[in-house]
Amino acid sequence: MRRMPFLLAGLALAGGIAIAPFFWAWRPFLAPAAALGGVGLLGWYLWRRRVPFIPALLLVVLLGILRVEPPLTAATTTRVTAVRGWCDGEKTGRGDGQYQGARITAWRMGNGPWSAPPRSIRLWVGGLPGEAEYGRSFTARGRLVNLPSATADGYFFAKVARFLPEWGGNGFRRSALFLRAGIEKVFHLFLDREEAGLLQGLVLGDLPGLTPEAERWFRDAGALHLLSVSGLHVGFVMGLALGLARLWGRHGFIRWFFAALAVLGYTLLCGARPPVLRAAVMAMAAGAGALGHRRTEPANLLGLAGLVILLLDPRALSTVGFRLSFAATAGIVFLYPRWAAWCPARWAWLGRPFFVSLAASLAVLPLQAMAFGRVSLLGPLANLFLVPPAGLAVQMGIVAGLSGLVWPWLAGLPLLLLRVLLRLLFGLARLFAGLPGAAVNLGAWPASAVVLYYLFLGAMCLGTERNLLNRRTRWRIGSLLL
Repeated sequence: MRRMPFLLAGLALAGGIAIAPFFWAWRPFLAPAAALGGVGLLGWYLWRRRVPFIPALLLVVLLGILRVEPPLTAATTTRVTAVRGWCDGEKTGRGDGQYQGARITAWRMGNGPWSAPPRSIRLWVGGLPGEAEYGRSFTARGRLVNLPSATADGYFFAKVARFLPEWGGNGFRRSALFLRAGIEKVFHLFLDREEAGLLQGLVLGDLPGLTPEAERWFRDAGALHLLSVSGLHVGFVMGLALGLARLWGRHGFIRWFFAALAVLGYTLLCGARPPVLRAAVMAMAAGAGALGHRRTEPANLLGLAGLVILLLDPRALSTVGFRLSFAATAGIVFLYPRWAAWCPARWAWLGRPFFVSLAASLAVLPLQAMAFGRVSLLGPLANLFLVPPAGLAVQMGIVAGLSGLVWPWLAGLPLLLLRVLLRLLFGLARLFAGLPGAAVNLGAWPASAVVLYYLFLGAMCLGTERNLLNRRTRWRIGSLLL
């Protein structure tokens, strides 16, 4: 396992974040301990030129505990009467109201002066005068409710609110959203609402563009992941960028750098959500390893992606998108190689894509049951027919969208050809979703059932693995564990 330090570090950081609530009372003592531990590990490395394994992992766990901030106390939230901040472009619904995500830069306690919060605060704000663009600053007077979630510290119900002339946020993100809006306009210029909504989902991961009925087709067919930007989409973008760099006559570092810039730009375009960020980190790290003629371990790349995301935003660990994305990728990394060995060579063109989809579907099944209570049983089969046209549609959609930004009519012919692919995807999703038993309601699984399921899956995986010495399967050990 020491050959995969990033995987172990990622698991240690996730473990520290998960157990952080049990150590909030000890934070004043843990911070100096972490600092002393870091200095000690640095001194040990300078002396012995190596890092002790177990102490380093314990330090990462401690870092994870310290990265999670305690929730706002009731004594604080009841005193807040006004907030000032900027909108981050996210929206959510609660009850009959619509709320917009906002980063808070200042607040008022009672009738006192404005002051900066003691830490970074993100709230869902309701009552703003209309939908706000990313970075639009505002000031609001109302009531703060301490309802922490996986993505925010609470809700602010504004009685009086107004926008300010200033702008906040990140300039790169604002530019990416401007380009995204331009691409969406190009799609709607040549396609009807339903087709443009599907293409927005495929290219940009924008689910609200689909009708509820169409979204249900893809969910019941087990193909909703096609409409959530992930490794499949980033792989298409990187392949397209590498192909263009090859036509340009570039090789080596320049080619990888061009592809990395394309992936970073696409990540910003799609909102830098955990699934696309995971895929981007893994793709760029794998490309850097290939550039340096280094062997890359997929499990280690997965751990590196988790480490980067959780360091940037420890709250991501509690989101459904993060869990589904990492579980699906872990299924492909750990389950698929063992099952693909059973596929005859002459059927590899069909068997291997099926086993990839099967591994991802089985890995996310309990998490889907916990989050939605409904899972698809035909996903591995449906993806054999849906993934190829979806991949072609993603690449054509990206080229059409970017060319349409230069001159809208340049995108006309590619988008007219795309209508055939989009109608084909609608038809296939509707066909598979309508088959008997395509999706079943399993109810919300408890955590104990999820743990037992993964133990069962691990034992089954071990039983089908071949011994490296005699090439025999380890079915006896797997059966004993089962």
